[in-house]
Parts: sequence; C-alpha cells; structure tokens
Amino acid sequence: MRLSIEPLRRRAEAILDKLSSSDKSIDIAIVGDRAMRALNRQFRNRNETTDVLSFPSGPSPEVDAHDFLFAEEVNHIGDIVVSLDEAQEQAEEDKVSLDVAIDRLIIHGCLHLHGFEHGAPAEATRMRRKENQLLKMLHGPDLPGYARPTNA
Repeated sequence: MRLSIEPLRRRAEAILDKLSSSDKSIDIAIVGDRAMRALNRQFRNRNETTDVLSFPSGPSPEVDAHDFLFAEEVNHIGDIVVSLDEAQEQAEEDKVSLDVAIDRLIIHGCLHLHGFEHGAPAEATRMRRKENQLLKMLHGPDLPGYARPTNA
C-alpha cells in the first residue's frame, strides 16, 4: 500500500493552522501493528497494539531569538505515531477512505499534543467534538462524525 505523503502533509498543516499552531511542527510516523505494539509496550506498558500514540516534546531550552539553529526544535510540539493496520480496519468499519481514517488519528494525536484528554466523559465529549469539527474541515461537512468511543 502506498500513501501520498504531500496531501497528508498539507492536511496536517491545516490541522495545526486551525489549532493556532501554524508556526509549530510535528513529526508523523505511520507504522504497522507490530511496531505499534512495541511502542505501546515500551512507553505505556501495554502489550497490545493501539491506533495512535502521541509524544509531546519536552520543555525547550531558552535560546536567543537570533539563534536559528534551534528554531525548528523550539517550534516542535511532538511526535504522532499512527498504526496503518488500525487505520485500515477503522476505515472499513466506518465506511470511509483510508485518508479520512488516518486524518482522524492524526487529529486525535494533535489534540493530545494541544492538551486535550479523554479520561473523563466531559473531556471525551469535548475532544470528540473537536475531532469531528477538524475532520469535516478537511473532508467536507457531509462526512459523518465518528461515534467510536475514545479508548486510552
């Protein structure tokens, strides 16, 4: 399976722009379930795959405004890892394209990098609402919202 990277990059930039982070950067990795299981085991102590993981960047060191060597590092807010296998499964279940399923997972990861959580029901509702808003911005207002419960 081949993914078109340039459209994916443009959609990720649109997400950051809508979240008022157009001057920020993220790294996105798309991996298989085996790699995702290993990451989930290493960083969350869960020996199972998951659909998306987000890793916020640590506090950036203070740098001189004229020091451009660290500009990219200072603006980097984190990394997002998406399981292609899980995205494919969700695309089939939800009867949407793979691009839509991947974008939803990237949006979910971006929201975590922006402080959204889904531990409590009210937080989960707020996060799901924002996910659906951003997904419809990318793919049109006729796209059905996701009702899939958010799991850790």
